[in-house]
Amino acid sequence: MPVWVLGLTAIFAFWRVNVVLDDPHHGEVKNAYDTAQQWDSHSALVKASAAMNVGFEFISINQSGEVTARVQKNGVAEIELKGFHNAFPSDVRTTTLRVGDDGLLRGNIKDVRSGAWQFDLSASVNGQPWILHLRSVAPLK
Repeated sequence: MPVWVLGLTAIFAFWRVNVVLDDPHHGEVKNAYDTAQQWDSHSALVKASAAMNVGFEFISINQSGEVTARVQKNGVAEIELKGFHNAFPSDVRTTTLRVGDDGLLRGNIKDVRSGAWQFDLSASVNGQPWILHLRSVAPLK
């Protein structure tokens, strides 16, 4: 095999690695080992959270990032929300949804992109930890 073919192959492989590492659409799990070690306890928490029947519901997520939600169970004063657009998984947005005078939870996420999002929610419900993983489309109007 000619040397120039091997050289081009090496250059192409190096270029592919750089493209993937610099791609904002490429996400990586920062603590993959810890996540794997805690899988059983996390799965138990997901099942216990589902049994609480909190009844979380997004009402709206508008283009300016205002989030409005509702829960059907009393005892939820605020919910921590982490979310990322499916096309930009390394760009995680966080906010705290707090109960307003009207009984609705409100918060704000900066720079909401239209499209599919994944959200991780966590709260304390009557002293017990509660989590929820869901996918949604933003903006919801």
